[in-house]
Amino acid sequence: MLVISCKRIPEGKIIEKWHEDATNTLMLIPQKIGNVTIMQQYWVYDDEDFCVKIEGLNQKGKVKKKTLYLNEETWNGVEVGQTISIEDNSWTKDVDEKTKADE
Repeated sequence: MLVISCKRIPEGKIIEKWHEDATNTLMLIPQKIGNVTIMQQYWVYDDEDFCVKIEGLNQKGKVKKKTLYLNEETWNGVEVGQTISIEDNSWTKDVDEKTKADE
């Protein structure tokens, strides 16, 4: 059995390209000890990201947008306006973009 999502786009044109630096974020988590609440420090590290946003047609012919997180080598090799295949697995994570038509 083969299941294909209607939201899936096999390829798309790169409409945006950006780099996100690595970040360290300090979070404070309240912890109650007896009658006293202390703020526990918790550091969250986010690796640097190499992102592109693509726009393409799904199986129903609707325009869909998707954000792909690429490895650095692939990201350096693509430019805005270029068509990229999602099937080649050169990305590390993808995120579907929500539109009002999807809701």
